[in-house]
Amino acid sequence: MDWNYHGKKKHLQSDDFYGYFIVSQSLLRWDIKTTTVIYGHDATLSCNGIGCKPISIRKWIGGPTSDVLCFNNYSSNPAKYQLMYNETKPSFDLMIKSFNFTDTNCTYTCACGFFQYTHMLNLNEIDFVYPPDKDLNSKIKQEDGKLHIDMSMKVYPLPNCTIVYKKTVLPVETIIVKEEVGIKLYELKLEYTLSLDYTNCRENVSISCKVRSFEFPLLQQELDLCKGNKSKTVLPVETIIVKEEVGIKLYELKLEYTLSLDYTNCRENVSISCKVRSFEFPLLQQELDLCKDAKLYTFIWILLGVVCGSLILLLVINVKRRRKRGQETKRKRREQNTEQRLMSVLR
Repeated sequence: MDWNYHGKKKHLQSDDFYGYFIVSQSLLRWDIKTTTVIYGHDATLSCNGIGCKPISIRKWIGGPTSDVLCFNNYSSNPAKYQLMYNETKPSFDLMIKSFNFTDTNCTYTCACGFFQYTHMLNLNEIDFVYPPDKDLNSKIKQEDGKLHIDMSMKVYPLPNCTIVYKKTVLPVETIIVKEEVGIKLYELKLEYTLSLDYTNCRENVSISCKVRSFEFPLLQQELDLCKGNKSKTVLPVETIIVKEEVGIKLYELKLEYTLSLDYTNCRENVSISCKVRSFEFPLLQQELDLCKDAKLYTFIWILLGVVCGSLILLLVINVKRRRKRGQETKRKRREQNTEQRLMSVLR
């Protein structure tokens, strides 16, 4: 056959054309564009598009179904696959949405015109992350001044987990329960008992695991430490230096504090102690009868209610009496006026 090549006619044999086709085909390649593929997130394959003409049909074939996935603006499953390309560039991409295990260990083919390239997407050949929050079971229990944390998860690769409590980062070790063969998964167990501090009524506790450069939050919880533990609430008290003895090591201090009482329970304990170096000295230990004060306050309010009610009742009675007297006076005046008119008529 005749072929116009650089202005010269050349007769190409079928073997020559086949060689040209193979060379062109070998230039077409696809590779995974997403640096780290996270399970459940989107992943992108990119085809270099070398040898593709602008008018050529671009398509992706393969995957779990070994069928046409996309060509040009068409997608066999828009919720799963999307073809992306820029008309000014020869390359074109395949976005695989919600990437999962079934998307791996199968072939993908990028093709345009007469050229195509097929390659296997192996799970072991990609930088893969299975997030720990995907299959997570957790039990959190707060009792006796402790927070018991029990978690089980599936993850890959092995993570570094931490607990943050009162702005302090506490590293946590995980136990490998099971290692899945064939797919990249570890089944881990995380157990931790956190000693709670009752200085503040509310504190935040959070747990997160770092997998490679990705941080995955597993728990974010606000603890109500005062609820059900009011008798255990520790309140720091400041002391005032009144006098400092010179010559002998003594400080004369003053301690003043106003405590807001909670009448949820009738009886509560209050104690005051001072810690000097490593020694604890109790200064006060007292049981408060809160219901006694509450009964007194209730009696006072009832008494005030009775007095106010009596005053209002007397005021209403007084108003009614005045109104009745006014009406009686008007009636008598009308009768007197009537009698005077009759007398004047009779005269």
